[in-house]
Amino acid sequence: MGFTKFLGLSLVVLMLTSCETGQPDNECPDDFKAYYQTLQENFKLTYDPSSTASSGQTLKTNLGIFLNKYQEGFTCKWNNKKMDIREEVKLLYSEIILKNYKKSEKVVYGDDDRQEVDLVANETYKNWAKSVAGMIPHTSINADLTINSGTLGDDLQLCATERFFSQQNPMLCTGFLVGDDVLVTAGHCIENISDCAKSAWVFEYKNTTTHLNSDNIYECREIISRKFHPEGLDYSVIRLDRKVVDRTPLKFRRSGKMNDGSNLVVIGHPSGLPLKVASGAYARDNSPNDYFVTNLDTFGGNSGSPVFNESTKEVEGILVRGETDYTYDVSNSCYKTNKCPMSGCRGEDATRITQVTGLPVDLSPIDGGWSNWSAWSACQGGSQKRGRTCTNPTPSNGGMECEGDYWETRKCVNVSKEEVLKGLFEKSNFQVIDGQFYKLKRYTQADFEIAGKKFLSVCALHTKSVNESQWHSYFAGDCLIEKSNIEKIYDDFASLLIND
Repeated sequence: MGFTKFLGLSLVVLMLTSCETGQPDNECPDDFKAYYQTLQENFKLTYDPSSTASSGQTLKTNLGIFLNKYQEGFTCKWNNKKMDIREEVKLLYSEIILKNYKKSEKVVYGDDDRQEVDLVANETYKNWAKSVAGMIPHTSINADLTINSGTLGDDLQLCATERFFSQQNPMLCTGFLVGDDVLVTAGHCIENISDCAKSAWVFEYKNTTTHLNSDNIYECREIISRKFHPEGLDYSVIRLDRKVVDRTPLKFRRSGKMNDGSNLVVIGHPSGLPLKVASGAYARDNSPNDYFVTNLDTFGGNSGSPVFNESTKEVEGILVRGETDYTYDVSNSCYKTNKCPMSGCRGEDATRITQVTGLPVDLSPIDGGWSNWSAWSACQGGSQKRGRTCTNPTPSNGGMECEGDYWETRKCVNVSKEEVLKGLFEKSNFQVIDGQFYKLKRYTQADFEIAGKKFLSVCALHTKSVNESQWHSYFAGDCLIEKSNIEKIYDDFASLLIND
């Protein structure tokens, strides 16, 4: 039903009732008349071309109050007409929810990046989309599982050049799977158990879908957790009527924040349309604690959509609010997509998934990873060791243990550098490693030769095993010019031992 047609209907049926000529005994009470007059004004404000999402939300709230107050239903007399209010208000209530969500505030930034799921080349996006569902009123599903819905262009009175003009748009909101039977959506999409009962959740509703698959249709059984603030947290975590089969719960961030400027992707039902993927966006403002701001191309109906981090492949947030979707083209008497530069307009807000309570505990297998190596231990008996732990992360839920060794050893010189340097002048022999001796000797004559070269004032280091009679030269160098040359004897000596 088109926007203009529905506006006409709402004015014709402005009484929100079925009226019959007749003379019931009771005059309609004053409080009923007051509520009725309030709803009249709410309808007028909501369908004014300059209206915002807040006017629709006000109408929805007041309709809810009205239904709760008069839920038993009754007939009464007003201006000599018989009034039976209950069923007609129910129908209008469902319709106004649909209109409110489809026309809520989101927008296109830069180029319109929305794509049909089946036309996306990225296989990862396609796999994510399998775990994304649309919230559809029961009244929009026919008995033969076809969709009872108008088209986007007629429903929202769009200009004929708008994308997806002729596609049906039955979805109210979007949700995504985070557990076997647990779904996350926006808090303003599911406010109470009554909202749960009015709609179903359908997976993989695409532009090629002609009949829904009953296996893909799920009901909301309970609300696990919910928070809503128009400028803060906005989420509902619900339990479905049964476990979802052949679909993998999406991975989501469990702590911390993403990097500033991270590239983002959204999957959902913009303006109630079949599933669309929109990429080419990034985090514009990552500073708020409860949400972050993006420039994703999203619309009403995307509320509750998962926002993915392209790098980590995890859900970072829940799309909840943003800039106005459509602007009125006065010259053509139709609505067109509101377009903003990538860094312009207010941006689109996504509730951080890390701030959501009631999410399932992650029981998927986590393989272990090694920590950094520790520092080398003190040299004892000619060797030293260092270790690492399988705690980055620790294996859990049946994940694999780390491959490799926990400890690593190497040879070492088990005397201090100070002792070696002192030995250049005060002693000649000392034990360094069990079973092997080393000698430091200072030469003052030019008759000492190593590799065919004669040295004057040379420090030389020699080694021999206990059972050997011959000493072997490990190092010789000038030890009188600079202290650094003397220290090099120790360093090179240690290196020779370690690499031996």
